Amino acid sequence: MAQKPVVWYAAGRIERDRNRFGLVECSLLGFEQEAWSTIPKVVEETAEGVTFAYSGPWTVGCDHGCAHVPGEQNPWASSKSAGAFGTGTHGAAENNCSSNTGAADAGSVVFERSMAGIAKADAVFVWLEDAECYGTLLEVGYAFAMKKPIYLAHAPCVFPNGEMWFAFKAAQKTMQSPNARDAFLAAIKYVDGLSQD
Repeated sequence: MAQKPVVWYAAGRIERDRNRFGLVECSLLGFEQEAWSTIPKVVEETAEGVTFAYSGPWTVGCDHGCAHVPGEQNPWASSKSAGAFGTGTHGAAENNCSSNTGAADAGSVVFERSMAGIAKADAVFVWLEDAECYGTLLEVGYAFAMKKPIYLAHAPCVFPNGEMWFAFKAAQKTMQSPNARDAFLAAIKYVDGLSQD
């Protein structure tokens, strides 16, 4: 009998293209209700030879940026996540595209689904690329309180004994990586190896 894949929650900044670290589509646009009933979503074997299940986070818009407040109305427009698009609210604003969530506040939907995704997870992967990761830190704290194993990866510019030291203390394993995708794959393979021992 085949072993069930490990269910992962992948904390860290959401990309605009709805793709979680290049490994899983994380948008529920147009099929939120149906898709939510099938979460965690199983990702069949990737090119790197891993299979895993994904419990979140999920975006609720046509891309993560479309739920953001445009232009001068956006107090976060100068944040690092703004990029060339001039938005950086991390999905906390009212959802401006046609989504089936039935909620005016996309941020509430994202928050509720993120907490539910952590609760469903077997393990939590965390990607830290800078110190402006306020939502990610909350996810780390919630996962730690729920006694979920946490695998924290960080960019070379984030130091374990720097500003983020408290988050590092919550992790079962930490690793430095040049990018989130490689680190997430390494965490999946590491945990798969533990389950086979």
